[in-house]
Amino acid sequence: MRSTAAWEASDRVAFAGGLDFVNRRAQVSAVFRQSFLFREGEFNNQGPRPDDEVFRTSPALYNRFTPGIWGEARIGLLPNLSITPGARLDLYRFGPAEPHTNWTFTPRITARWETSETLALKAGIGLYSEGARNGDAAYPFGNPAVVPERAWQATLGVETRPTPGVFVSAEGFYKRLYNLIVRTDAVETVGGVTRQQILDNAGTGRVFGLELLVRKELTERFFGWIAYTFSRSDRIDRPGEARRLFDFDQTHNLTAIASYKLGGGWQVGGRLRIISGNPDTPVVGARYLANFDAYLPIYGATNSLRVPAFHQLDVRVDKTWTFDGWMLDLYLDVLNAYNHRALEGSVYSYDFSQHAYFEGLPVIPTLGLKGSF
Repeated sequence: MRSTAAWEASDRVAFAGGLDFVNRRAQVSAVFRQSFLFREGEFNNQGPRPDDEVFRTSPALYNRFTPGIWGEARIGLLPNLSITPGARLDLYRFGPAEPHTNWTFTPRITARWETSETLALKAGIGLYSEGARNGDAAYPFGNPAVVPERAWQATLGVETRPTPGVFVSAEGFYKRLYNLIVRTDAVETVGGVTRQQILDNAGTGRVFGLELLVRKELTERFFGWIAYTFSRSDRIDRPGEARRLFDFDQTHNLTAIASYKLGGGWQVGGRLRIISGNPDTPVVGARYLANFDAYLPIYGATNSLRVPAFHQLDVRVDKTWTFDGWMLDLYLDVLNAYNHRALEGSVYSYDFSQHAYFEGLPVIPTLGLKGSF
């Protein structure tokens, strides 16, 4: 549930605030192996380890209650300079077994300066938080003692309109992550019982890069834009370990969209995407477990390889008829128009001696008819 309110005190000062909360409740009974609960940077090539400990849970109620309150002020310091300070207060409540509560206070501020009719500068800095998933904060899936993950984030950018109908935006960003929830081999004693700790908050990370957008605003016939992001996202799971890429790090991400009205109710458009392949962890060998008649992989450095780059072209053609009081649209959508099947990950033979990539969807044409009244 969410509720917001706003008050414009004057031409230069306005306030906004709100309250939102989410309550999740689940009754769970499970039989599972810990290695089946894959986490960021862990590997899903062989399924659960055959030698892993099996957990059995009786039916238990898990509850995650996360209310939050936020507020901000929009202040015009000068006719063309505005700042927006704000803050958010969140509560993370887990229970009813081993109940615990965490609070986070996250202030932030943004600013925008329109130096002329064609140029604006913008910047922002702030703290952010994200609570543990319900499973991460409940034994035996996780650790009730984990605290929310935290980050501070900074951005700096510029917007310009070099010619009428053309908009250009460039923005650099940096995010510092800490208290990341990661797996641990430590043990703890709770109620006189020694058990695995499973998770803690030892992880750190960073994300930085540059976003560029060039947009040709809508004219009588043509509309289009090009967006490009260069970024890097990496992390250190535990102190002393090597820095590695996040599972979904993408160095380059390019998207181009265009649409053109041919006249007579006809319109043609397309979208081209070119994206760096996701990181992948190589298997450099395997060992045989005679007791289980199964092979376990031996991995190389985490996320030290990438699958081949993704690229895809989608095309759409429309024909629209306009009548008194309603419109009829006949369209043809062709996804992956040149039938390049994306390589989405690695698969191995039973003994990990052979490797291949599994492929995404082929070309998908869709013919549709839509009436608007």
